[in-house]
Amino acid sequence: MDTIDCLKKNLKAPIEAKQLLMNAENCLNEYVKAVLDFVKCCIKGVQLYISGNGGSAADAQHLAAELVSKLAKNRAPLAAEALTVTALFAG
Repeated sequence: MDTIDCLKKNLKAPIEAKQLLMNAENCLNEYVKAVLDFVKCCIKGVQLYISGNGGSAADAQHLAAELVSKLAKNRAPLAAEALTVTALFAG
């Protein structure tokens, strides 16, 4: 497989995944429910704890930073913490 074919394959996979999701009504309904539950929690001031390992740990840190900071819109910060950067010590 040459480089162009590899690139096309890598570009095609997420497009196909999104097309499958668009046609999966049950998944879409669950997604909307999760978003609405998240919004309700934010309105109540509930703190969000986010975790991950490897690349997902970086994503967790990024999401927490986006929620706590006010990068795109002037708003109150939302309570969020990435557990990947939290040190717990017994003792």
